[in-house]
Amino acid sequence: MTKEEVFNKISDIIVDHFDVDKAKVTNDLNFKTDLNADSIDIVEFVLELEDAFGAEISDEDAEKLSTVGQAVDFITANQKSKGSLSNRIGGDFERHIHFGECAFCLLMN
Repeated sequence: MTKEEVFNKISDIIVDHFDVDKAKVTNDLNFKTDLNADSIDIVEFVLELEDAFGAEISDEDAEKLSTVGQAVDFITANQKSKGSLSNRIGGDFERHIHFGECAFCLLMN
């Protein structure tokens, strides 16, 4: 996903989760100071990010995500550096398994 696509998807999550007008969602929007998010809000938001992007966000990384821009940068970098298993084996993971191909072998190529 491009940075713009990640921003748009995160914006949609913020609009739904924090009940805020999409026009107010900018890269500088701070979850705690601008949205009055408490620790439970942040945990729920991070879980939504993980679900939406198929990413794992450690507690350490989550603590560093204070603004929308930081969340966008993290998700963008995480997808580029790790990618999903499906992306790393060339798509359609289930097809590879169904036809008996070794997913680990495909990853090593």
